[in-house]
Amino acid sequence: MEGTKEVQKENQRVTKERSVYIQVGNIMEKQDRTEEAYRIIESKVNELLGDKAGYDPLEIAGVMCAQAIKIYKTCLNENDYDDIMEAIFVSRDNVEKMKGPTKH
Repeated sequence: MEGTKEVQKENQRVTKERSVYIQVGNIMEKQDRTEEAYRIIESKVNELLGDKAGYDPLEIAGVMCAQAIKIYKTCLNENDYDDIMEAIFVSRDNVEKMKGPTKH
């Protein structure tokens, strides 16, 4: 259990460090674009989950997860890809539930 807490702390440190800059090829983008992208995607997800569009939340989550993994696999080297996938796995219990429309 102690080893898991150490891994989680290291994961949080690495995640925080990586959130400051996102490397895409040789271009470094500041995090402020990340927040903007997050809000745009969040709005689209809420639209898709609304009564008018009527998508199942698990359909949307599956598509988003698959797309995220494809992007990581395409843009990261093998070590960074493995690191991010491990970070996602290790932090799985630290995820907050959605605040907004769901149909589950």
